[in-house]
Amino acid sequence: GDFFWTWMDCCTDGMAIGPMPRSGFQFNIQIDPSRMEGINEIKFGSSVDTETLSWADFTADALAGNPIQVSAYQCNDFCA
Repeated sequence: GDFFWTWMDCCTDGMAIGPMPRSGFQFNIQIDPSRMEGINEIKFGSSVDTETLSWADFTADALAGNPIQVSAYQCNDFCA
């Protein structure tokens, strides 16, 4: 599916997609550069537990037009 959102000129904010299942899911995100006016940075957060969140930071230019695959695996499935 597709989704779109717009911010007012006065305000900036973020969005979160979740909660996600702990494992066994995968989806793709495609960012449309023609709809990215004013977006400078995109961050993806990942948590291993309920206390820790780590971030992967990307410039909007680096992600524009490049599909992003989001996946979750248990170590037994991925590390073996």
